[in-house]
Amino acid sequence: MPEQLFDVTMFPIMFTLMFTFIFGGAIAGSPQDYLPYLAPGILVQTVVMITMYTAMTINNDIEKGVFDRIRSLPVWRPSLLVGSLLGDTLRYTMASTIIIVMTLILGYRPEGGVVGVVAAVALLLIFCFSLSWIWTLLGFKLRTPNAVMGVSMMVLFPLTFLSNVFVSPDTMPDVLESIVKVNPVTILVDASRSLMAGNPDGGGDHDGADHVGRAGRGVRSVDDEGLRQQVVTSSARAPVADLLGSRPPAVLGVSGHDAQCLLSCWSPRSMSTSRRT
Repeated sequence: MPEQLFDVTMFPIMFTLMFTFIFGGAIAGSPQDYLPYLAPGILVQTVVMITMYTAMTINNDIEKGVFDRIRSLPVWRPSLLVGSLLGDTLRYTMASTIIIVMTLILGYRPEGGVVGVVAAVALLLIFCFSLSWIWTLLGFKLRTPNAVMGVSMMVLFPLTFLSNVFVSPDTMPDVLESIVKVNPVTILVDASRSLMAGNPDGGGDHDGADHVGRAGRGVRSVDDEGLRQQVVTSSARAPVADLLGSRPPAVLGVSGHDAQCLLSCWSPRSMSTSRRT
């Protein structure tokens, strides 16, 4: 039924558009500059999130008796499981295709070309096929589809969001960075980025992360330069005491104690005393 494909058609489009335009300007300066870093990450995150529906399908089949009826037939015993997982692999392929098309429409041009994109998708499909066996086990053990979804989301949310999908681990606290770097999703995202960037090194730093890092530093440097220019302009038109009173001492590169000394030296009383002297 068409509504059963909602998770592999609408979710990829929603996730791609939402995270590109929400985080793009804040992290990289613009959505276009963020796409080389985000596209492989959102591809991995979306397809990995879809794998939980494998367990729900198995659990529904067991609850309705479909699984028992198929087991009574003279067929290969694992055929139900293998057939279900292979069918889900086709769904993963559909979701991956939609995400790649969306990112291409938004302006992403992978330097790895068609070969790099296909290799990244193939690696993702192998990972998701393997992960689906874990959800299949949950589908057998848990009693209701709601329980399956609850346990799956409890595992997948930290697995996908505590990763380098959206930002580089170098920007995180040390403890969180050490956790993120051993996350299997992080390793998969690094490998996918390297393949799509035309540098199949199996993971690690690559041009996409460096590009986002430079863009982020560029945004901050532009803001800092504008602030310094504003301070210089204000200092030409106002006494230092007024300038220090309207801006934090750190803006001028002085400590709090030095700022107090400057304030006392440039106060109106001290200036009038110096004039009389």
